[in-house]
Amino acid sequence: MFLELEVVSSFFATKYYINNGEDLVYKGVNSWGWLFSNTLIHNSSLNTLASVNKKWSIYKPTYIIKHGNSTSILQIKSSWKGYYKCSNNTDVYQLISHKGLKTSIFLNDIQIGYYEQNELEWLETRKYQIHLNPDADQPLICSIIISLDNYKNGKDADRGTTFYVGKLTPEIKPFDESWRPKNKNDNKV
Repeated sequence: MFLELEVVSSFFATKYYINNGEDLVYKGVNSWGWLFSNTLIHNSSLNTLASVNKKWSIYKPTYIIKHGNSTSILQIKSSWKGYYKCSNNTDVYQLISHKGLKTSIFLNDIQIGYYEQNELEWLETRKYQIHLNPDADQPLICSIIISLDNYKNGKDADRGTTFYVGKLTPEIKPFDESWRPKNKNDNKV
């Protein structure tokens, strides 16, 4: 499954548009910014699917993601190594950044997707290409990616054009170029 996330920053709010290549699937808005933030993710019918609240701290923020009847906590484990962990009562999502602009997404130690940030930001608009297994929890994963975008970029609405080179620091493990989306019922691991 393919999704594209477009992040549009302005002085008052950051807006998120998530499409599947043809149709707008989800959209969201972040109403506060760098220090304290509240982000809501809606489907195309404007039903709220998830909310993200940033819990600020001196060292690393924590993001509380409410989705359905569950609450997940996204923690910045290591900015230097590009390691992030989101957990709830039953599942643990790990995001591992690789050299360049790709980040792998794991659910309970099994890769379920990855996303890649575009190299160029033009007029405060960043884009991410998201590749997921069809049974992946799209609103939750989009909420995680939006939270990490907020963590890394804050609310910079005056940058104009930015060129990203990606991660240059050591990585926990290299990107798996052979990974392809698959169903949960596939026998392949």
